Amino acid sequence: MSDHHIQLPEGSIEKQTNTLNLGPTHPATHGVFQNILEMDGERIVSATPTVGYIHRAFEKIAERKPYYQITPLTDRLNYCSAPINNIGWHLTVENSWHQNP
Repeated sequence: MSDHHIQLPEGSIEKQTNTLNLGPTHPATHGVFQNILEMDGERIVSATPTVGYIHRAFEKIAERKPYYQITPLTDRLNYCSAPINNIGWHLTVENSWHQNP
């Protein structure tokens, strides 16, 4: 992020832009998406999106753990829908177990 603001032409609402750090706007997007906006009053002059990672190397961590130790990891994949992640994980394990006992 730069330390300078954009100088605006004559007739703008302000003399220079203001920086607005927008996001995350929902708990489920924590660490996933952020916008750094340069604003001329209410008008967006420029936007710099930042895309992050929500899984935090979940796949690599899970490779070395037994099945029962992975549930706490799936709990933290998404703060708002942990049960969905857990159900997906448990159904996958159960289906693979029944197919390859």
